[in-house]
Amino acid sequence: MNLVDRELLGLVDSDVLFFKLCLNEFVTFGLSDGIKIYRIDPFENVWEGRIGEIKLVEVLSVSPCRIAFVGTGKDPSLSPRKIIFYNTTTSKKIDDLSFPKTILSLDLNETRFIVNTFDKIHIYETPKFEFQTSIDKETKGNSICALSKVGTRNLLAFPKKNFIQVYDLDSYELCCSVKCHNNPISSVGFGLNQSCLVTSSIIGTCIRIFQINKNNNSNNLKKIKEFKRGTRKAKIFQTSFIFNDKYLLVTSKHKTIHVFDIEKEKTFCKLHLKPDIPRICGISKNNENQIILITPEPNILIYQLDVKNKKLAFIKSCSIDFNQEEQEESGEKGEKKDK
Repeated sequence: MNLVDRELLGLVDSDVLFFKLCLNEFVTFGLSDGIKIYRIDPFENVWEGRIGEIKLVEVLSVSPCRIAFVGTGKDPSLSPRKIIFYNTTTSKKIDDLSFPKTILSLDLNETRFIVNTFDKIHIYETPKFEFQTSIDKETKGNSICALSKVGTRNLLAFPKKNFIQVYDLDSYELCCSVKCHNNPISSVGFGLNQSCLVTSSIIGTCIRIFQINKNNNSNNLKKIKEFKRGTRKAKIFQTSFIFNDKYLLVTSKHKTIHVFDIEKEKTFCKLHLKPDIPRICGISKNNENQIILITPEPNILIYQLDVKNKKLAFIKSCSIDFNQEEQEESGEKGEKKDK
């Protein structure tokens, strides 16, 4: 993880080097002295290990619990160019993979494992992690990429300046390379049914949705929707399709959560959060109407999308104090973060 990534997560002056929502069920933390993993519902610390300075953590499977992690290089055994596969149940290393260049991000779905390095994206087939191919990146050093999570197609999207390239990871062919914005891409994400792709640029005032056609050709990405987040430039942290792809959730540096109605192409509701600024958003594994927001404090906030009243209704918050190693959970009667 480079300085830009840490600034994006709000972690420049923190012992937390990294956090991520994994499998819509766990939050992983890479710390200056190791790893901590929390289950969201019920909220609990499921594993921790003091193994050195860690910058990336990914949950690979739940039973048995296997993770992949990457160190910062402060400890020579934890090179930023090496992935370590680890069984948390037995507390034993399973294997490792080394690369010529620094690893920037990891991702996986049911059949593919993605290793995004400084100059290439390496593709592996799960569960045996067999190497399939590597894709050269023109925009070197960029950690942005998106992997489709469910459905019949394995798709990978990543930026090429102000273009988006989409690869079919079953045929290993380029689906398309289409200009999406006038400025470099800052975020990209797939819909649940893989028919849509959402993008934003570094300006952050405009979010666009593109339809992905089934045939692999240069014209199979068509803009179908466009949303105005605001008039001021803003860093977009994440864009996520929710509620069966009917709504789009957007988090930005301006401390406002936007929910857009995709069909009507307009704002559905907003949520202002101060002083917390959620960097990561996702959908609860146990309830697709519940929204998970993660802030760098770190706090885990759970909201319900109330379609009838057009709002995000607060459910509970889970606060983590790594210094005192205590966690507090508050529900609707506790202190709300959106007051």
